[in-house]
Amino acid sequence: IAGPRSLDRWGGIQCRSNGMAGRSEGGDPVILPFSECVTDGKYGWADGGNESVPCAFYMDHVACQDPREDMPYDNEDMPYGWCYTSWSIESGDDDSPGYGWGSCSSGCPYHQPTGSAQLSNGTIISNQSTVASITADSSDSFADLAVVIGNLTRVQVVILATDVLLTAALPPVERSLVLTGQCEDRNDSLCVIDGNAKYRILQVLSGGWEVYLERLVLTRGKVTNADGGALMVDEGSTAMLFNCVLQDNWAGSVLCEDICYDEYDDYCDDGGGGSWSTKYCPYGTDCKDCGARYEYGGRGGAVYAGSNVSLSLHGCVLSGNSAQEGGGGIYVSAEASLILDATEVNGNDVGHLTGCVDDPEYRWMSPEDGMAYGCDEIIDVLWHRLLSQATPPRGCRSLTAQAAQAAVNFTAEDQAEVIERCPVACAVCPTPFGCSDTCYFAHDGQCDDMGPGSKWWPEQGHFCELGTDCTDCGQAHGYGGAVYLEQGALLTMAATRLVHNNVSGRGGGVHSDGAGELRLENSSVVEFNIADDAGGGVSMERHGDGAEGRLVLATGSSVSGNAAGGYGGGIYTHGVVEAEGDLSVSHNCATLGGGGVWLGEGSSASFSAGCVLEGNDGGLELPGGGVFVGAMGRLELNGASVVENLAGYGGGLAVGHGGAIVVRNGSTVGYNRAYDGDGGGIYMQEDAAVALEDGVRLCHNSAARDGGAISMSSGSRAYIASGTEIAHSAAGRNGAGINADQSNVSLSGCSVMSGSVPGGSGGGLFGGAVDVYHGELVLCESVLERNSVTQGPGGALMILGSLRINSSSVLSNYASSEGGGIYVASSTAHTTMLTGIRIAHNSCGGHGGGLAAGGLVKINGSEVSDNFASLD
Repeated sequence: IAGPRSLDRWGGIQCRSNGMAGRSEGGDPVILPFSECVTDGKYGWADGGNESVPCAFYMDHVACQDPREDMPYDNEDMPYGWCYTSWSIESGDDDSPGYGWGSCSSGCPYHQPTGSAQLSNGTIISNQSTVASITADSSDSFADLAVVIGNLTRVQVVILATDVLLTAALPPVERSLVLTGQCEDRNDSLCVIDGNAKYRILQVLSGGWEVYLERLVLTRGKVTNADGGALMVDEGSTAMLFNCVLQDNWAGSVLCEDICYDEYDDYCDDGGGGSWSTKYCPYGTDCKDCGARYEYGGRGGAVYAGSNVSLSLHGCVLSGNSAQEGGGGIYVSAEASLILDATEVNGNDVGHLTGCVDDPEYRWMSPEDGMAYGCDEIIDVLWHRLLSQATPPRGCRSLTAQAAQAAVNFTAEDQAEVIERCPVACAVCPTPFGCSDTCYFAHDGQCDDMGPGSKWWPEQGHFCELGTDCTDCGQAHGYGGAVYLEQGALLTMAATRLVHNNVSGRGGGVHSDGAGELRLENSSVVEFNIADDAGGGVSMERHGDGAEGRLVLATGSSVSGNAAGGYGGGIYTHGVVEAEGDLSVSHNCATLGGGGVWLGEGSSASFSAGCVLEGNDGGLELPGGGVFVGAMGRLELNGASVVENLAGYGGGLAVGHGGAIVVRNGSTVGYNRAYDGDGGGIYMQEDAAVALEDGVRLCHNSAARDGGAISMSSGSRAYIASGTEIAHSAAGRNGAGINADQSNVSLSGCSVMSGSVPGGSGGGLFGGAVDVYHGELVLCESVLERNSVTQGPGGALMILGSLRINSSSVLSNYASSEGGGIYVASSTAHTTMLTGIRIAHNSCGGHGGGLAAGGLVKINGSEVSDNFASLD
């Protein structure tokens, strides 16, 4: 049975479907979509009696669970129950005129207004009605739907067999309801409820009501300075949507009218930013000359879920919805829960509001202005067109044939106009979110940009445009292009796609305020989303009380092709990330580091066998192509792969001050590149720690400067053991394998470093495999083999510090100057200890084919043989 849900606070009867018939059985009740309860006349059977009633009849008997205070009943302590048999209506008393009451078999009172209502086709909704049908012969489908929703004390199920265009706001839903579309003229039986770009479509009031929507298209719902463009579910209620489409809905506060006396004169006259006059016309009334104006507000472009709401969508599509503040598709309040099951959330936006939908009346530019596309189409064309200019792996997506054809007819003038008004990605990654001090009142200690915390507003005559008073206001932007989760809210995604969503701030796909949980299960994906600030795919903050959120990635999930103008192209988090199974974080890009994942200070993440972090880009100058681990943070790789990532520093992984990275169990860090700095595989900031053990492979990593495989900063520590292999690394300067600056390195347990070449055709300076400067190096049972330096000493290693080697081999290495195998700098104050080692088949262009040392060296039980030096 599709989508049953147990309502454990109700007792007595269970409503099930046996495939054809709806049937009630003992036990907790389960409410099904109305289409699952079908028998002759759509009736089920109530156990304990012989009266046939609709299966969904039991829904509205929750009134027994929440009786009104002014309605009489015999025993306040009487347990809530269900009507097992028929019930009767009796006259009310003086305390409740117009109401009757009847007893359920459990004795629980049930109240219902007397009287009746009539639909436009003559159908009477009486006290005993449980089903209302709005059919194609309805002369006013909107009026009929309004009558039905306004009489939900009589009706529990509404069958909609015709489309509805709202000409006014519908009454709020104050009872439990099943609303199902049965427009038979469509293959999918979907019925359209159109908000007319003026009205929210449905509001479910608080009170624990249960609302089920099925086979509906909710479109062009709109609220201004309010929340939930199509659907608003108030505190404590429940909403379940089955096979619904929510499209082109809007929640915000765009002011854009052309009623100014001097409109279309090419001078802005509404008193806003760029205005020719400060008090000529009301704010927002000269749209053609000034552009759209914004006020603060608007959450949940399609759906707003209040606190403690249970919201789930099954087989639904949310597309083209917009919000100004947060949750372009869905906004979920504190302690509420959201389930997305086999649902797609596509092309929603936060913070780039244009007020346009794909309808000529609501386009930014009308056809006579030369614009052939609605805003949504423009965004799609520009997205593909601009990203196609990049070369892999920096481009997040390739240009599709359809988008390419559309771009042919798109003029340069059109593109310039649209870039100002619609969300787009630049050729590489978005630039950091705009935040300037161009406001006339900047630096006055008061926020004047009409955003959160603003002290001044248009009516006070002292204000600037959003984002132009950065020093006083901070950056102003929205959150959660597809979904916004307040603190403590829960989101579970199963076989769901969040794609092509955009946000002016953080969380192009999803944003969480923290202290909650986000789960991607059953091959769910977060792909091709854009955040102007941080978290192109997902962003998760740490709650104000320090409570961390949790992101769980399960087998088959993917966070790929997302872009951020700040940190964290795929994921930006101040919480915990747990990834297990075959999944990918791939081809994301960030301008300011953490191309795949950015872990904030004190955050942690673990990736198990089967997890792949691939093809991510952390930006030109900052660290972490695959993952950046913030100060005091921790990353664990247990059989995971980090491959083909790039960044300015730390092409594969980067770890901040005092942070730690543990790589074990056959994990691979390979083919990563630091194209402007240090640490092709791993980059370590001050006092960081890295442990590599149990068959880890660092291979084919490269850095423009130091540390092709690993670069270590002052005070950092590296422990490399248990069959770890570091191979085929390259660096433009020092330490093709490892470069350690005032750091300590320990290699033990048959670690192998081979084929490392600083500089390639030139520019290599020191240490083919290892370069240690004012630090300590300990090698035990390890092999350094086939490394080379093209312009300097130390074919295998160069040390200015403490060196101890036990039971190891240094074989077949080359240096262009001194120390074909090992070079110990003359200024070293430490005694070099070599015990039980073999130094053989090394060569150099200067002195010391096997070993060149400027300090004291003690060699015990070792072999130094078959080495060659040009000058010895």
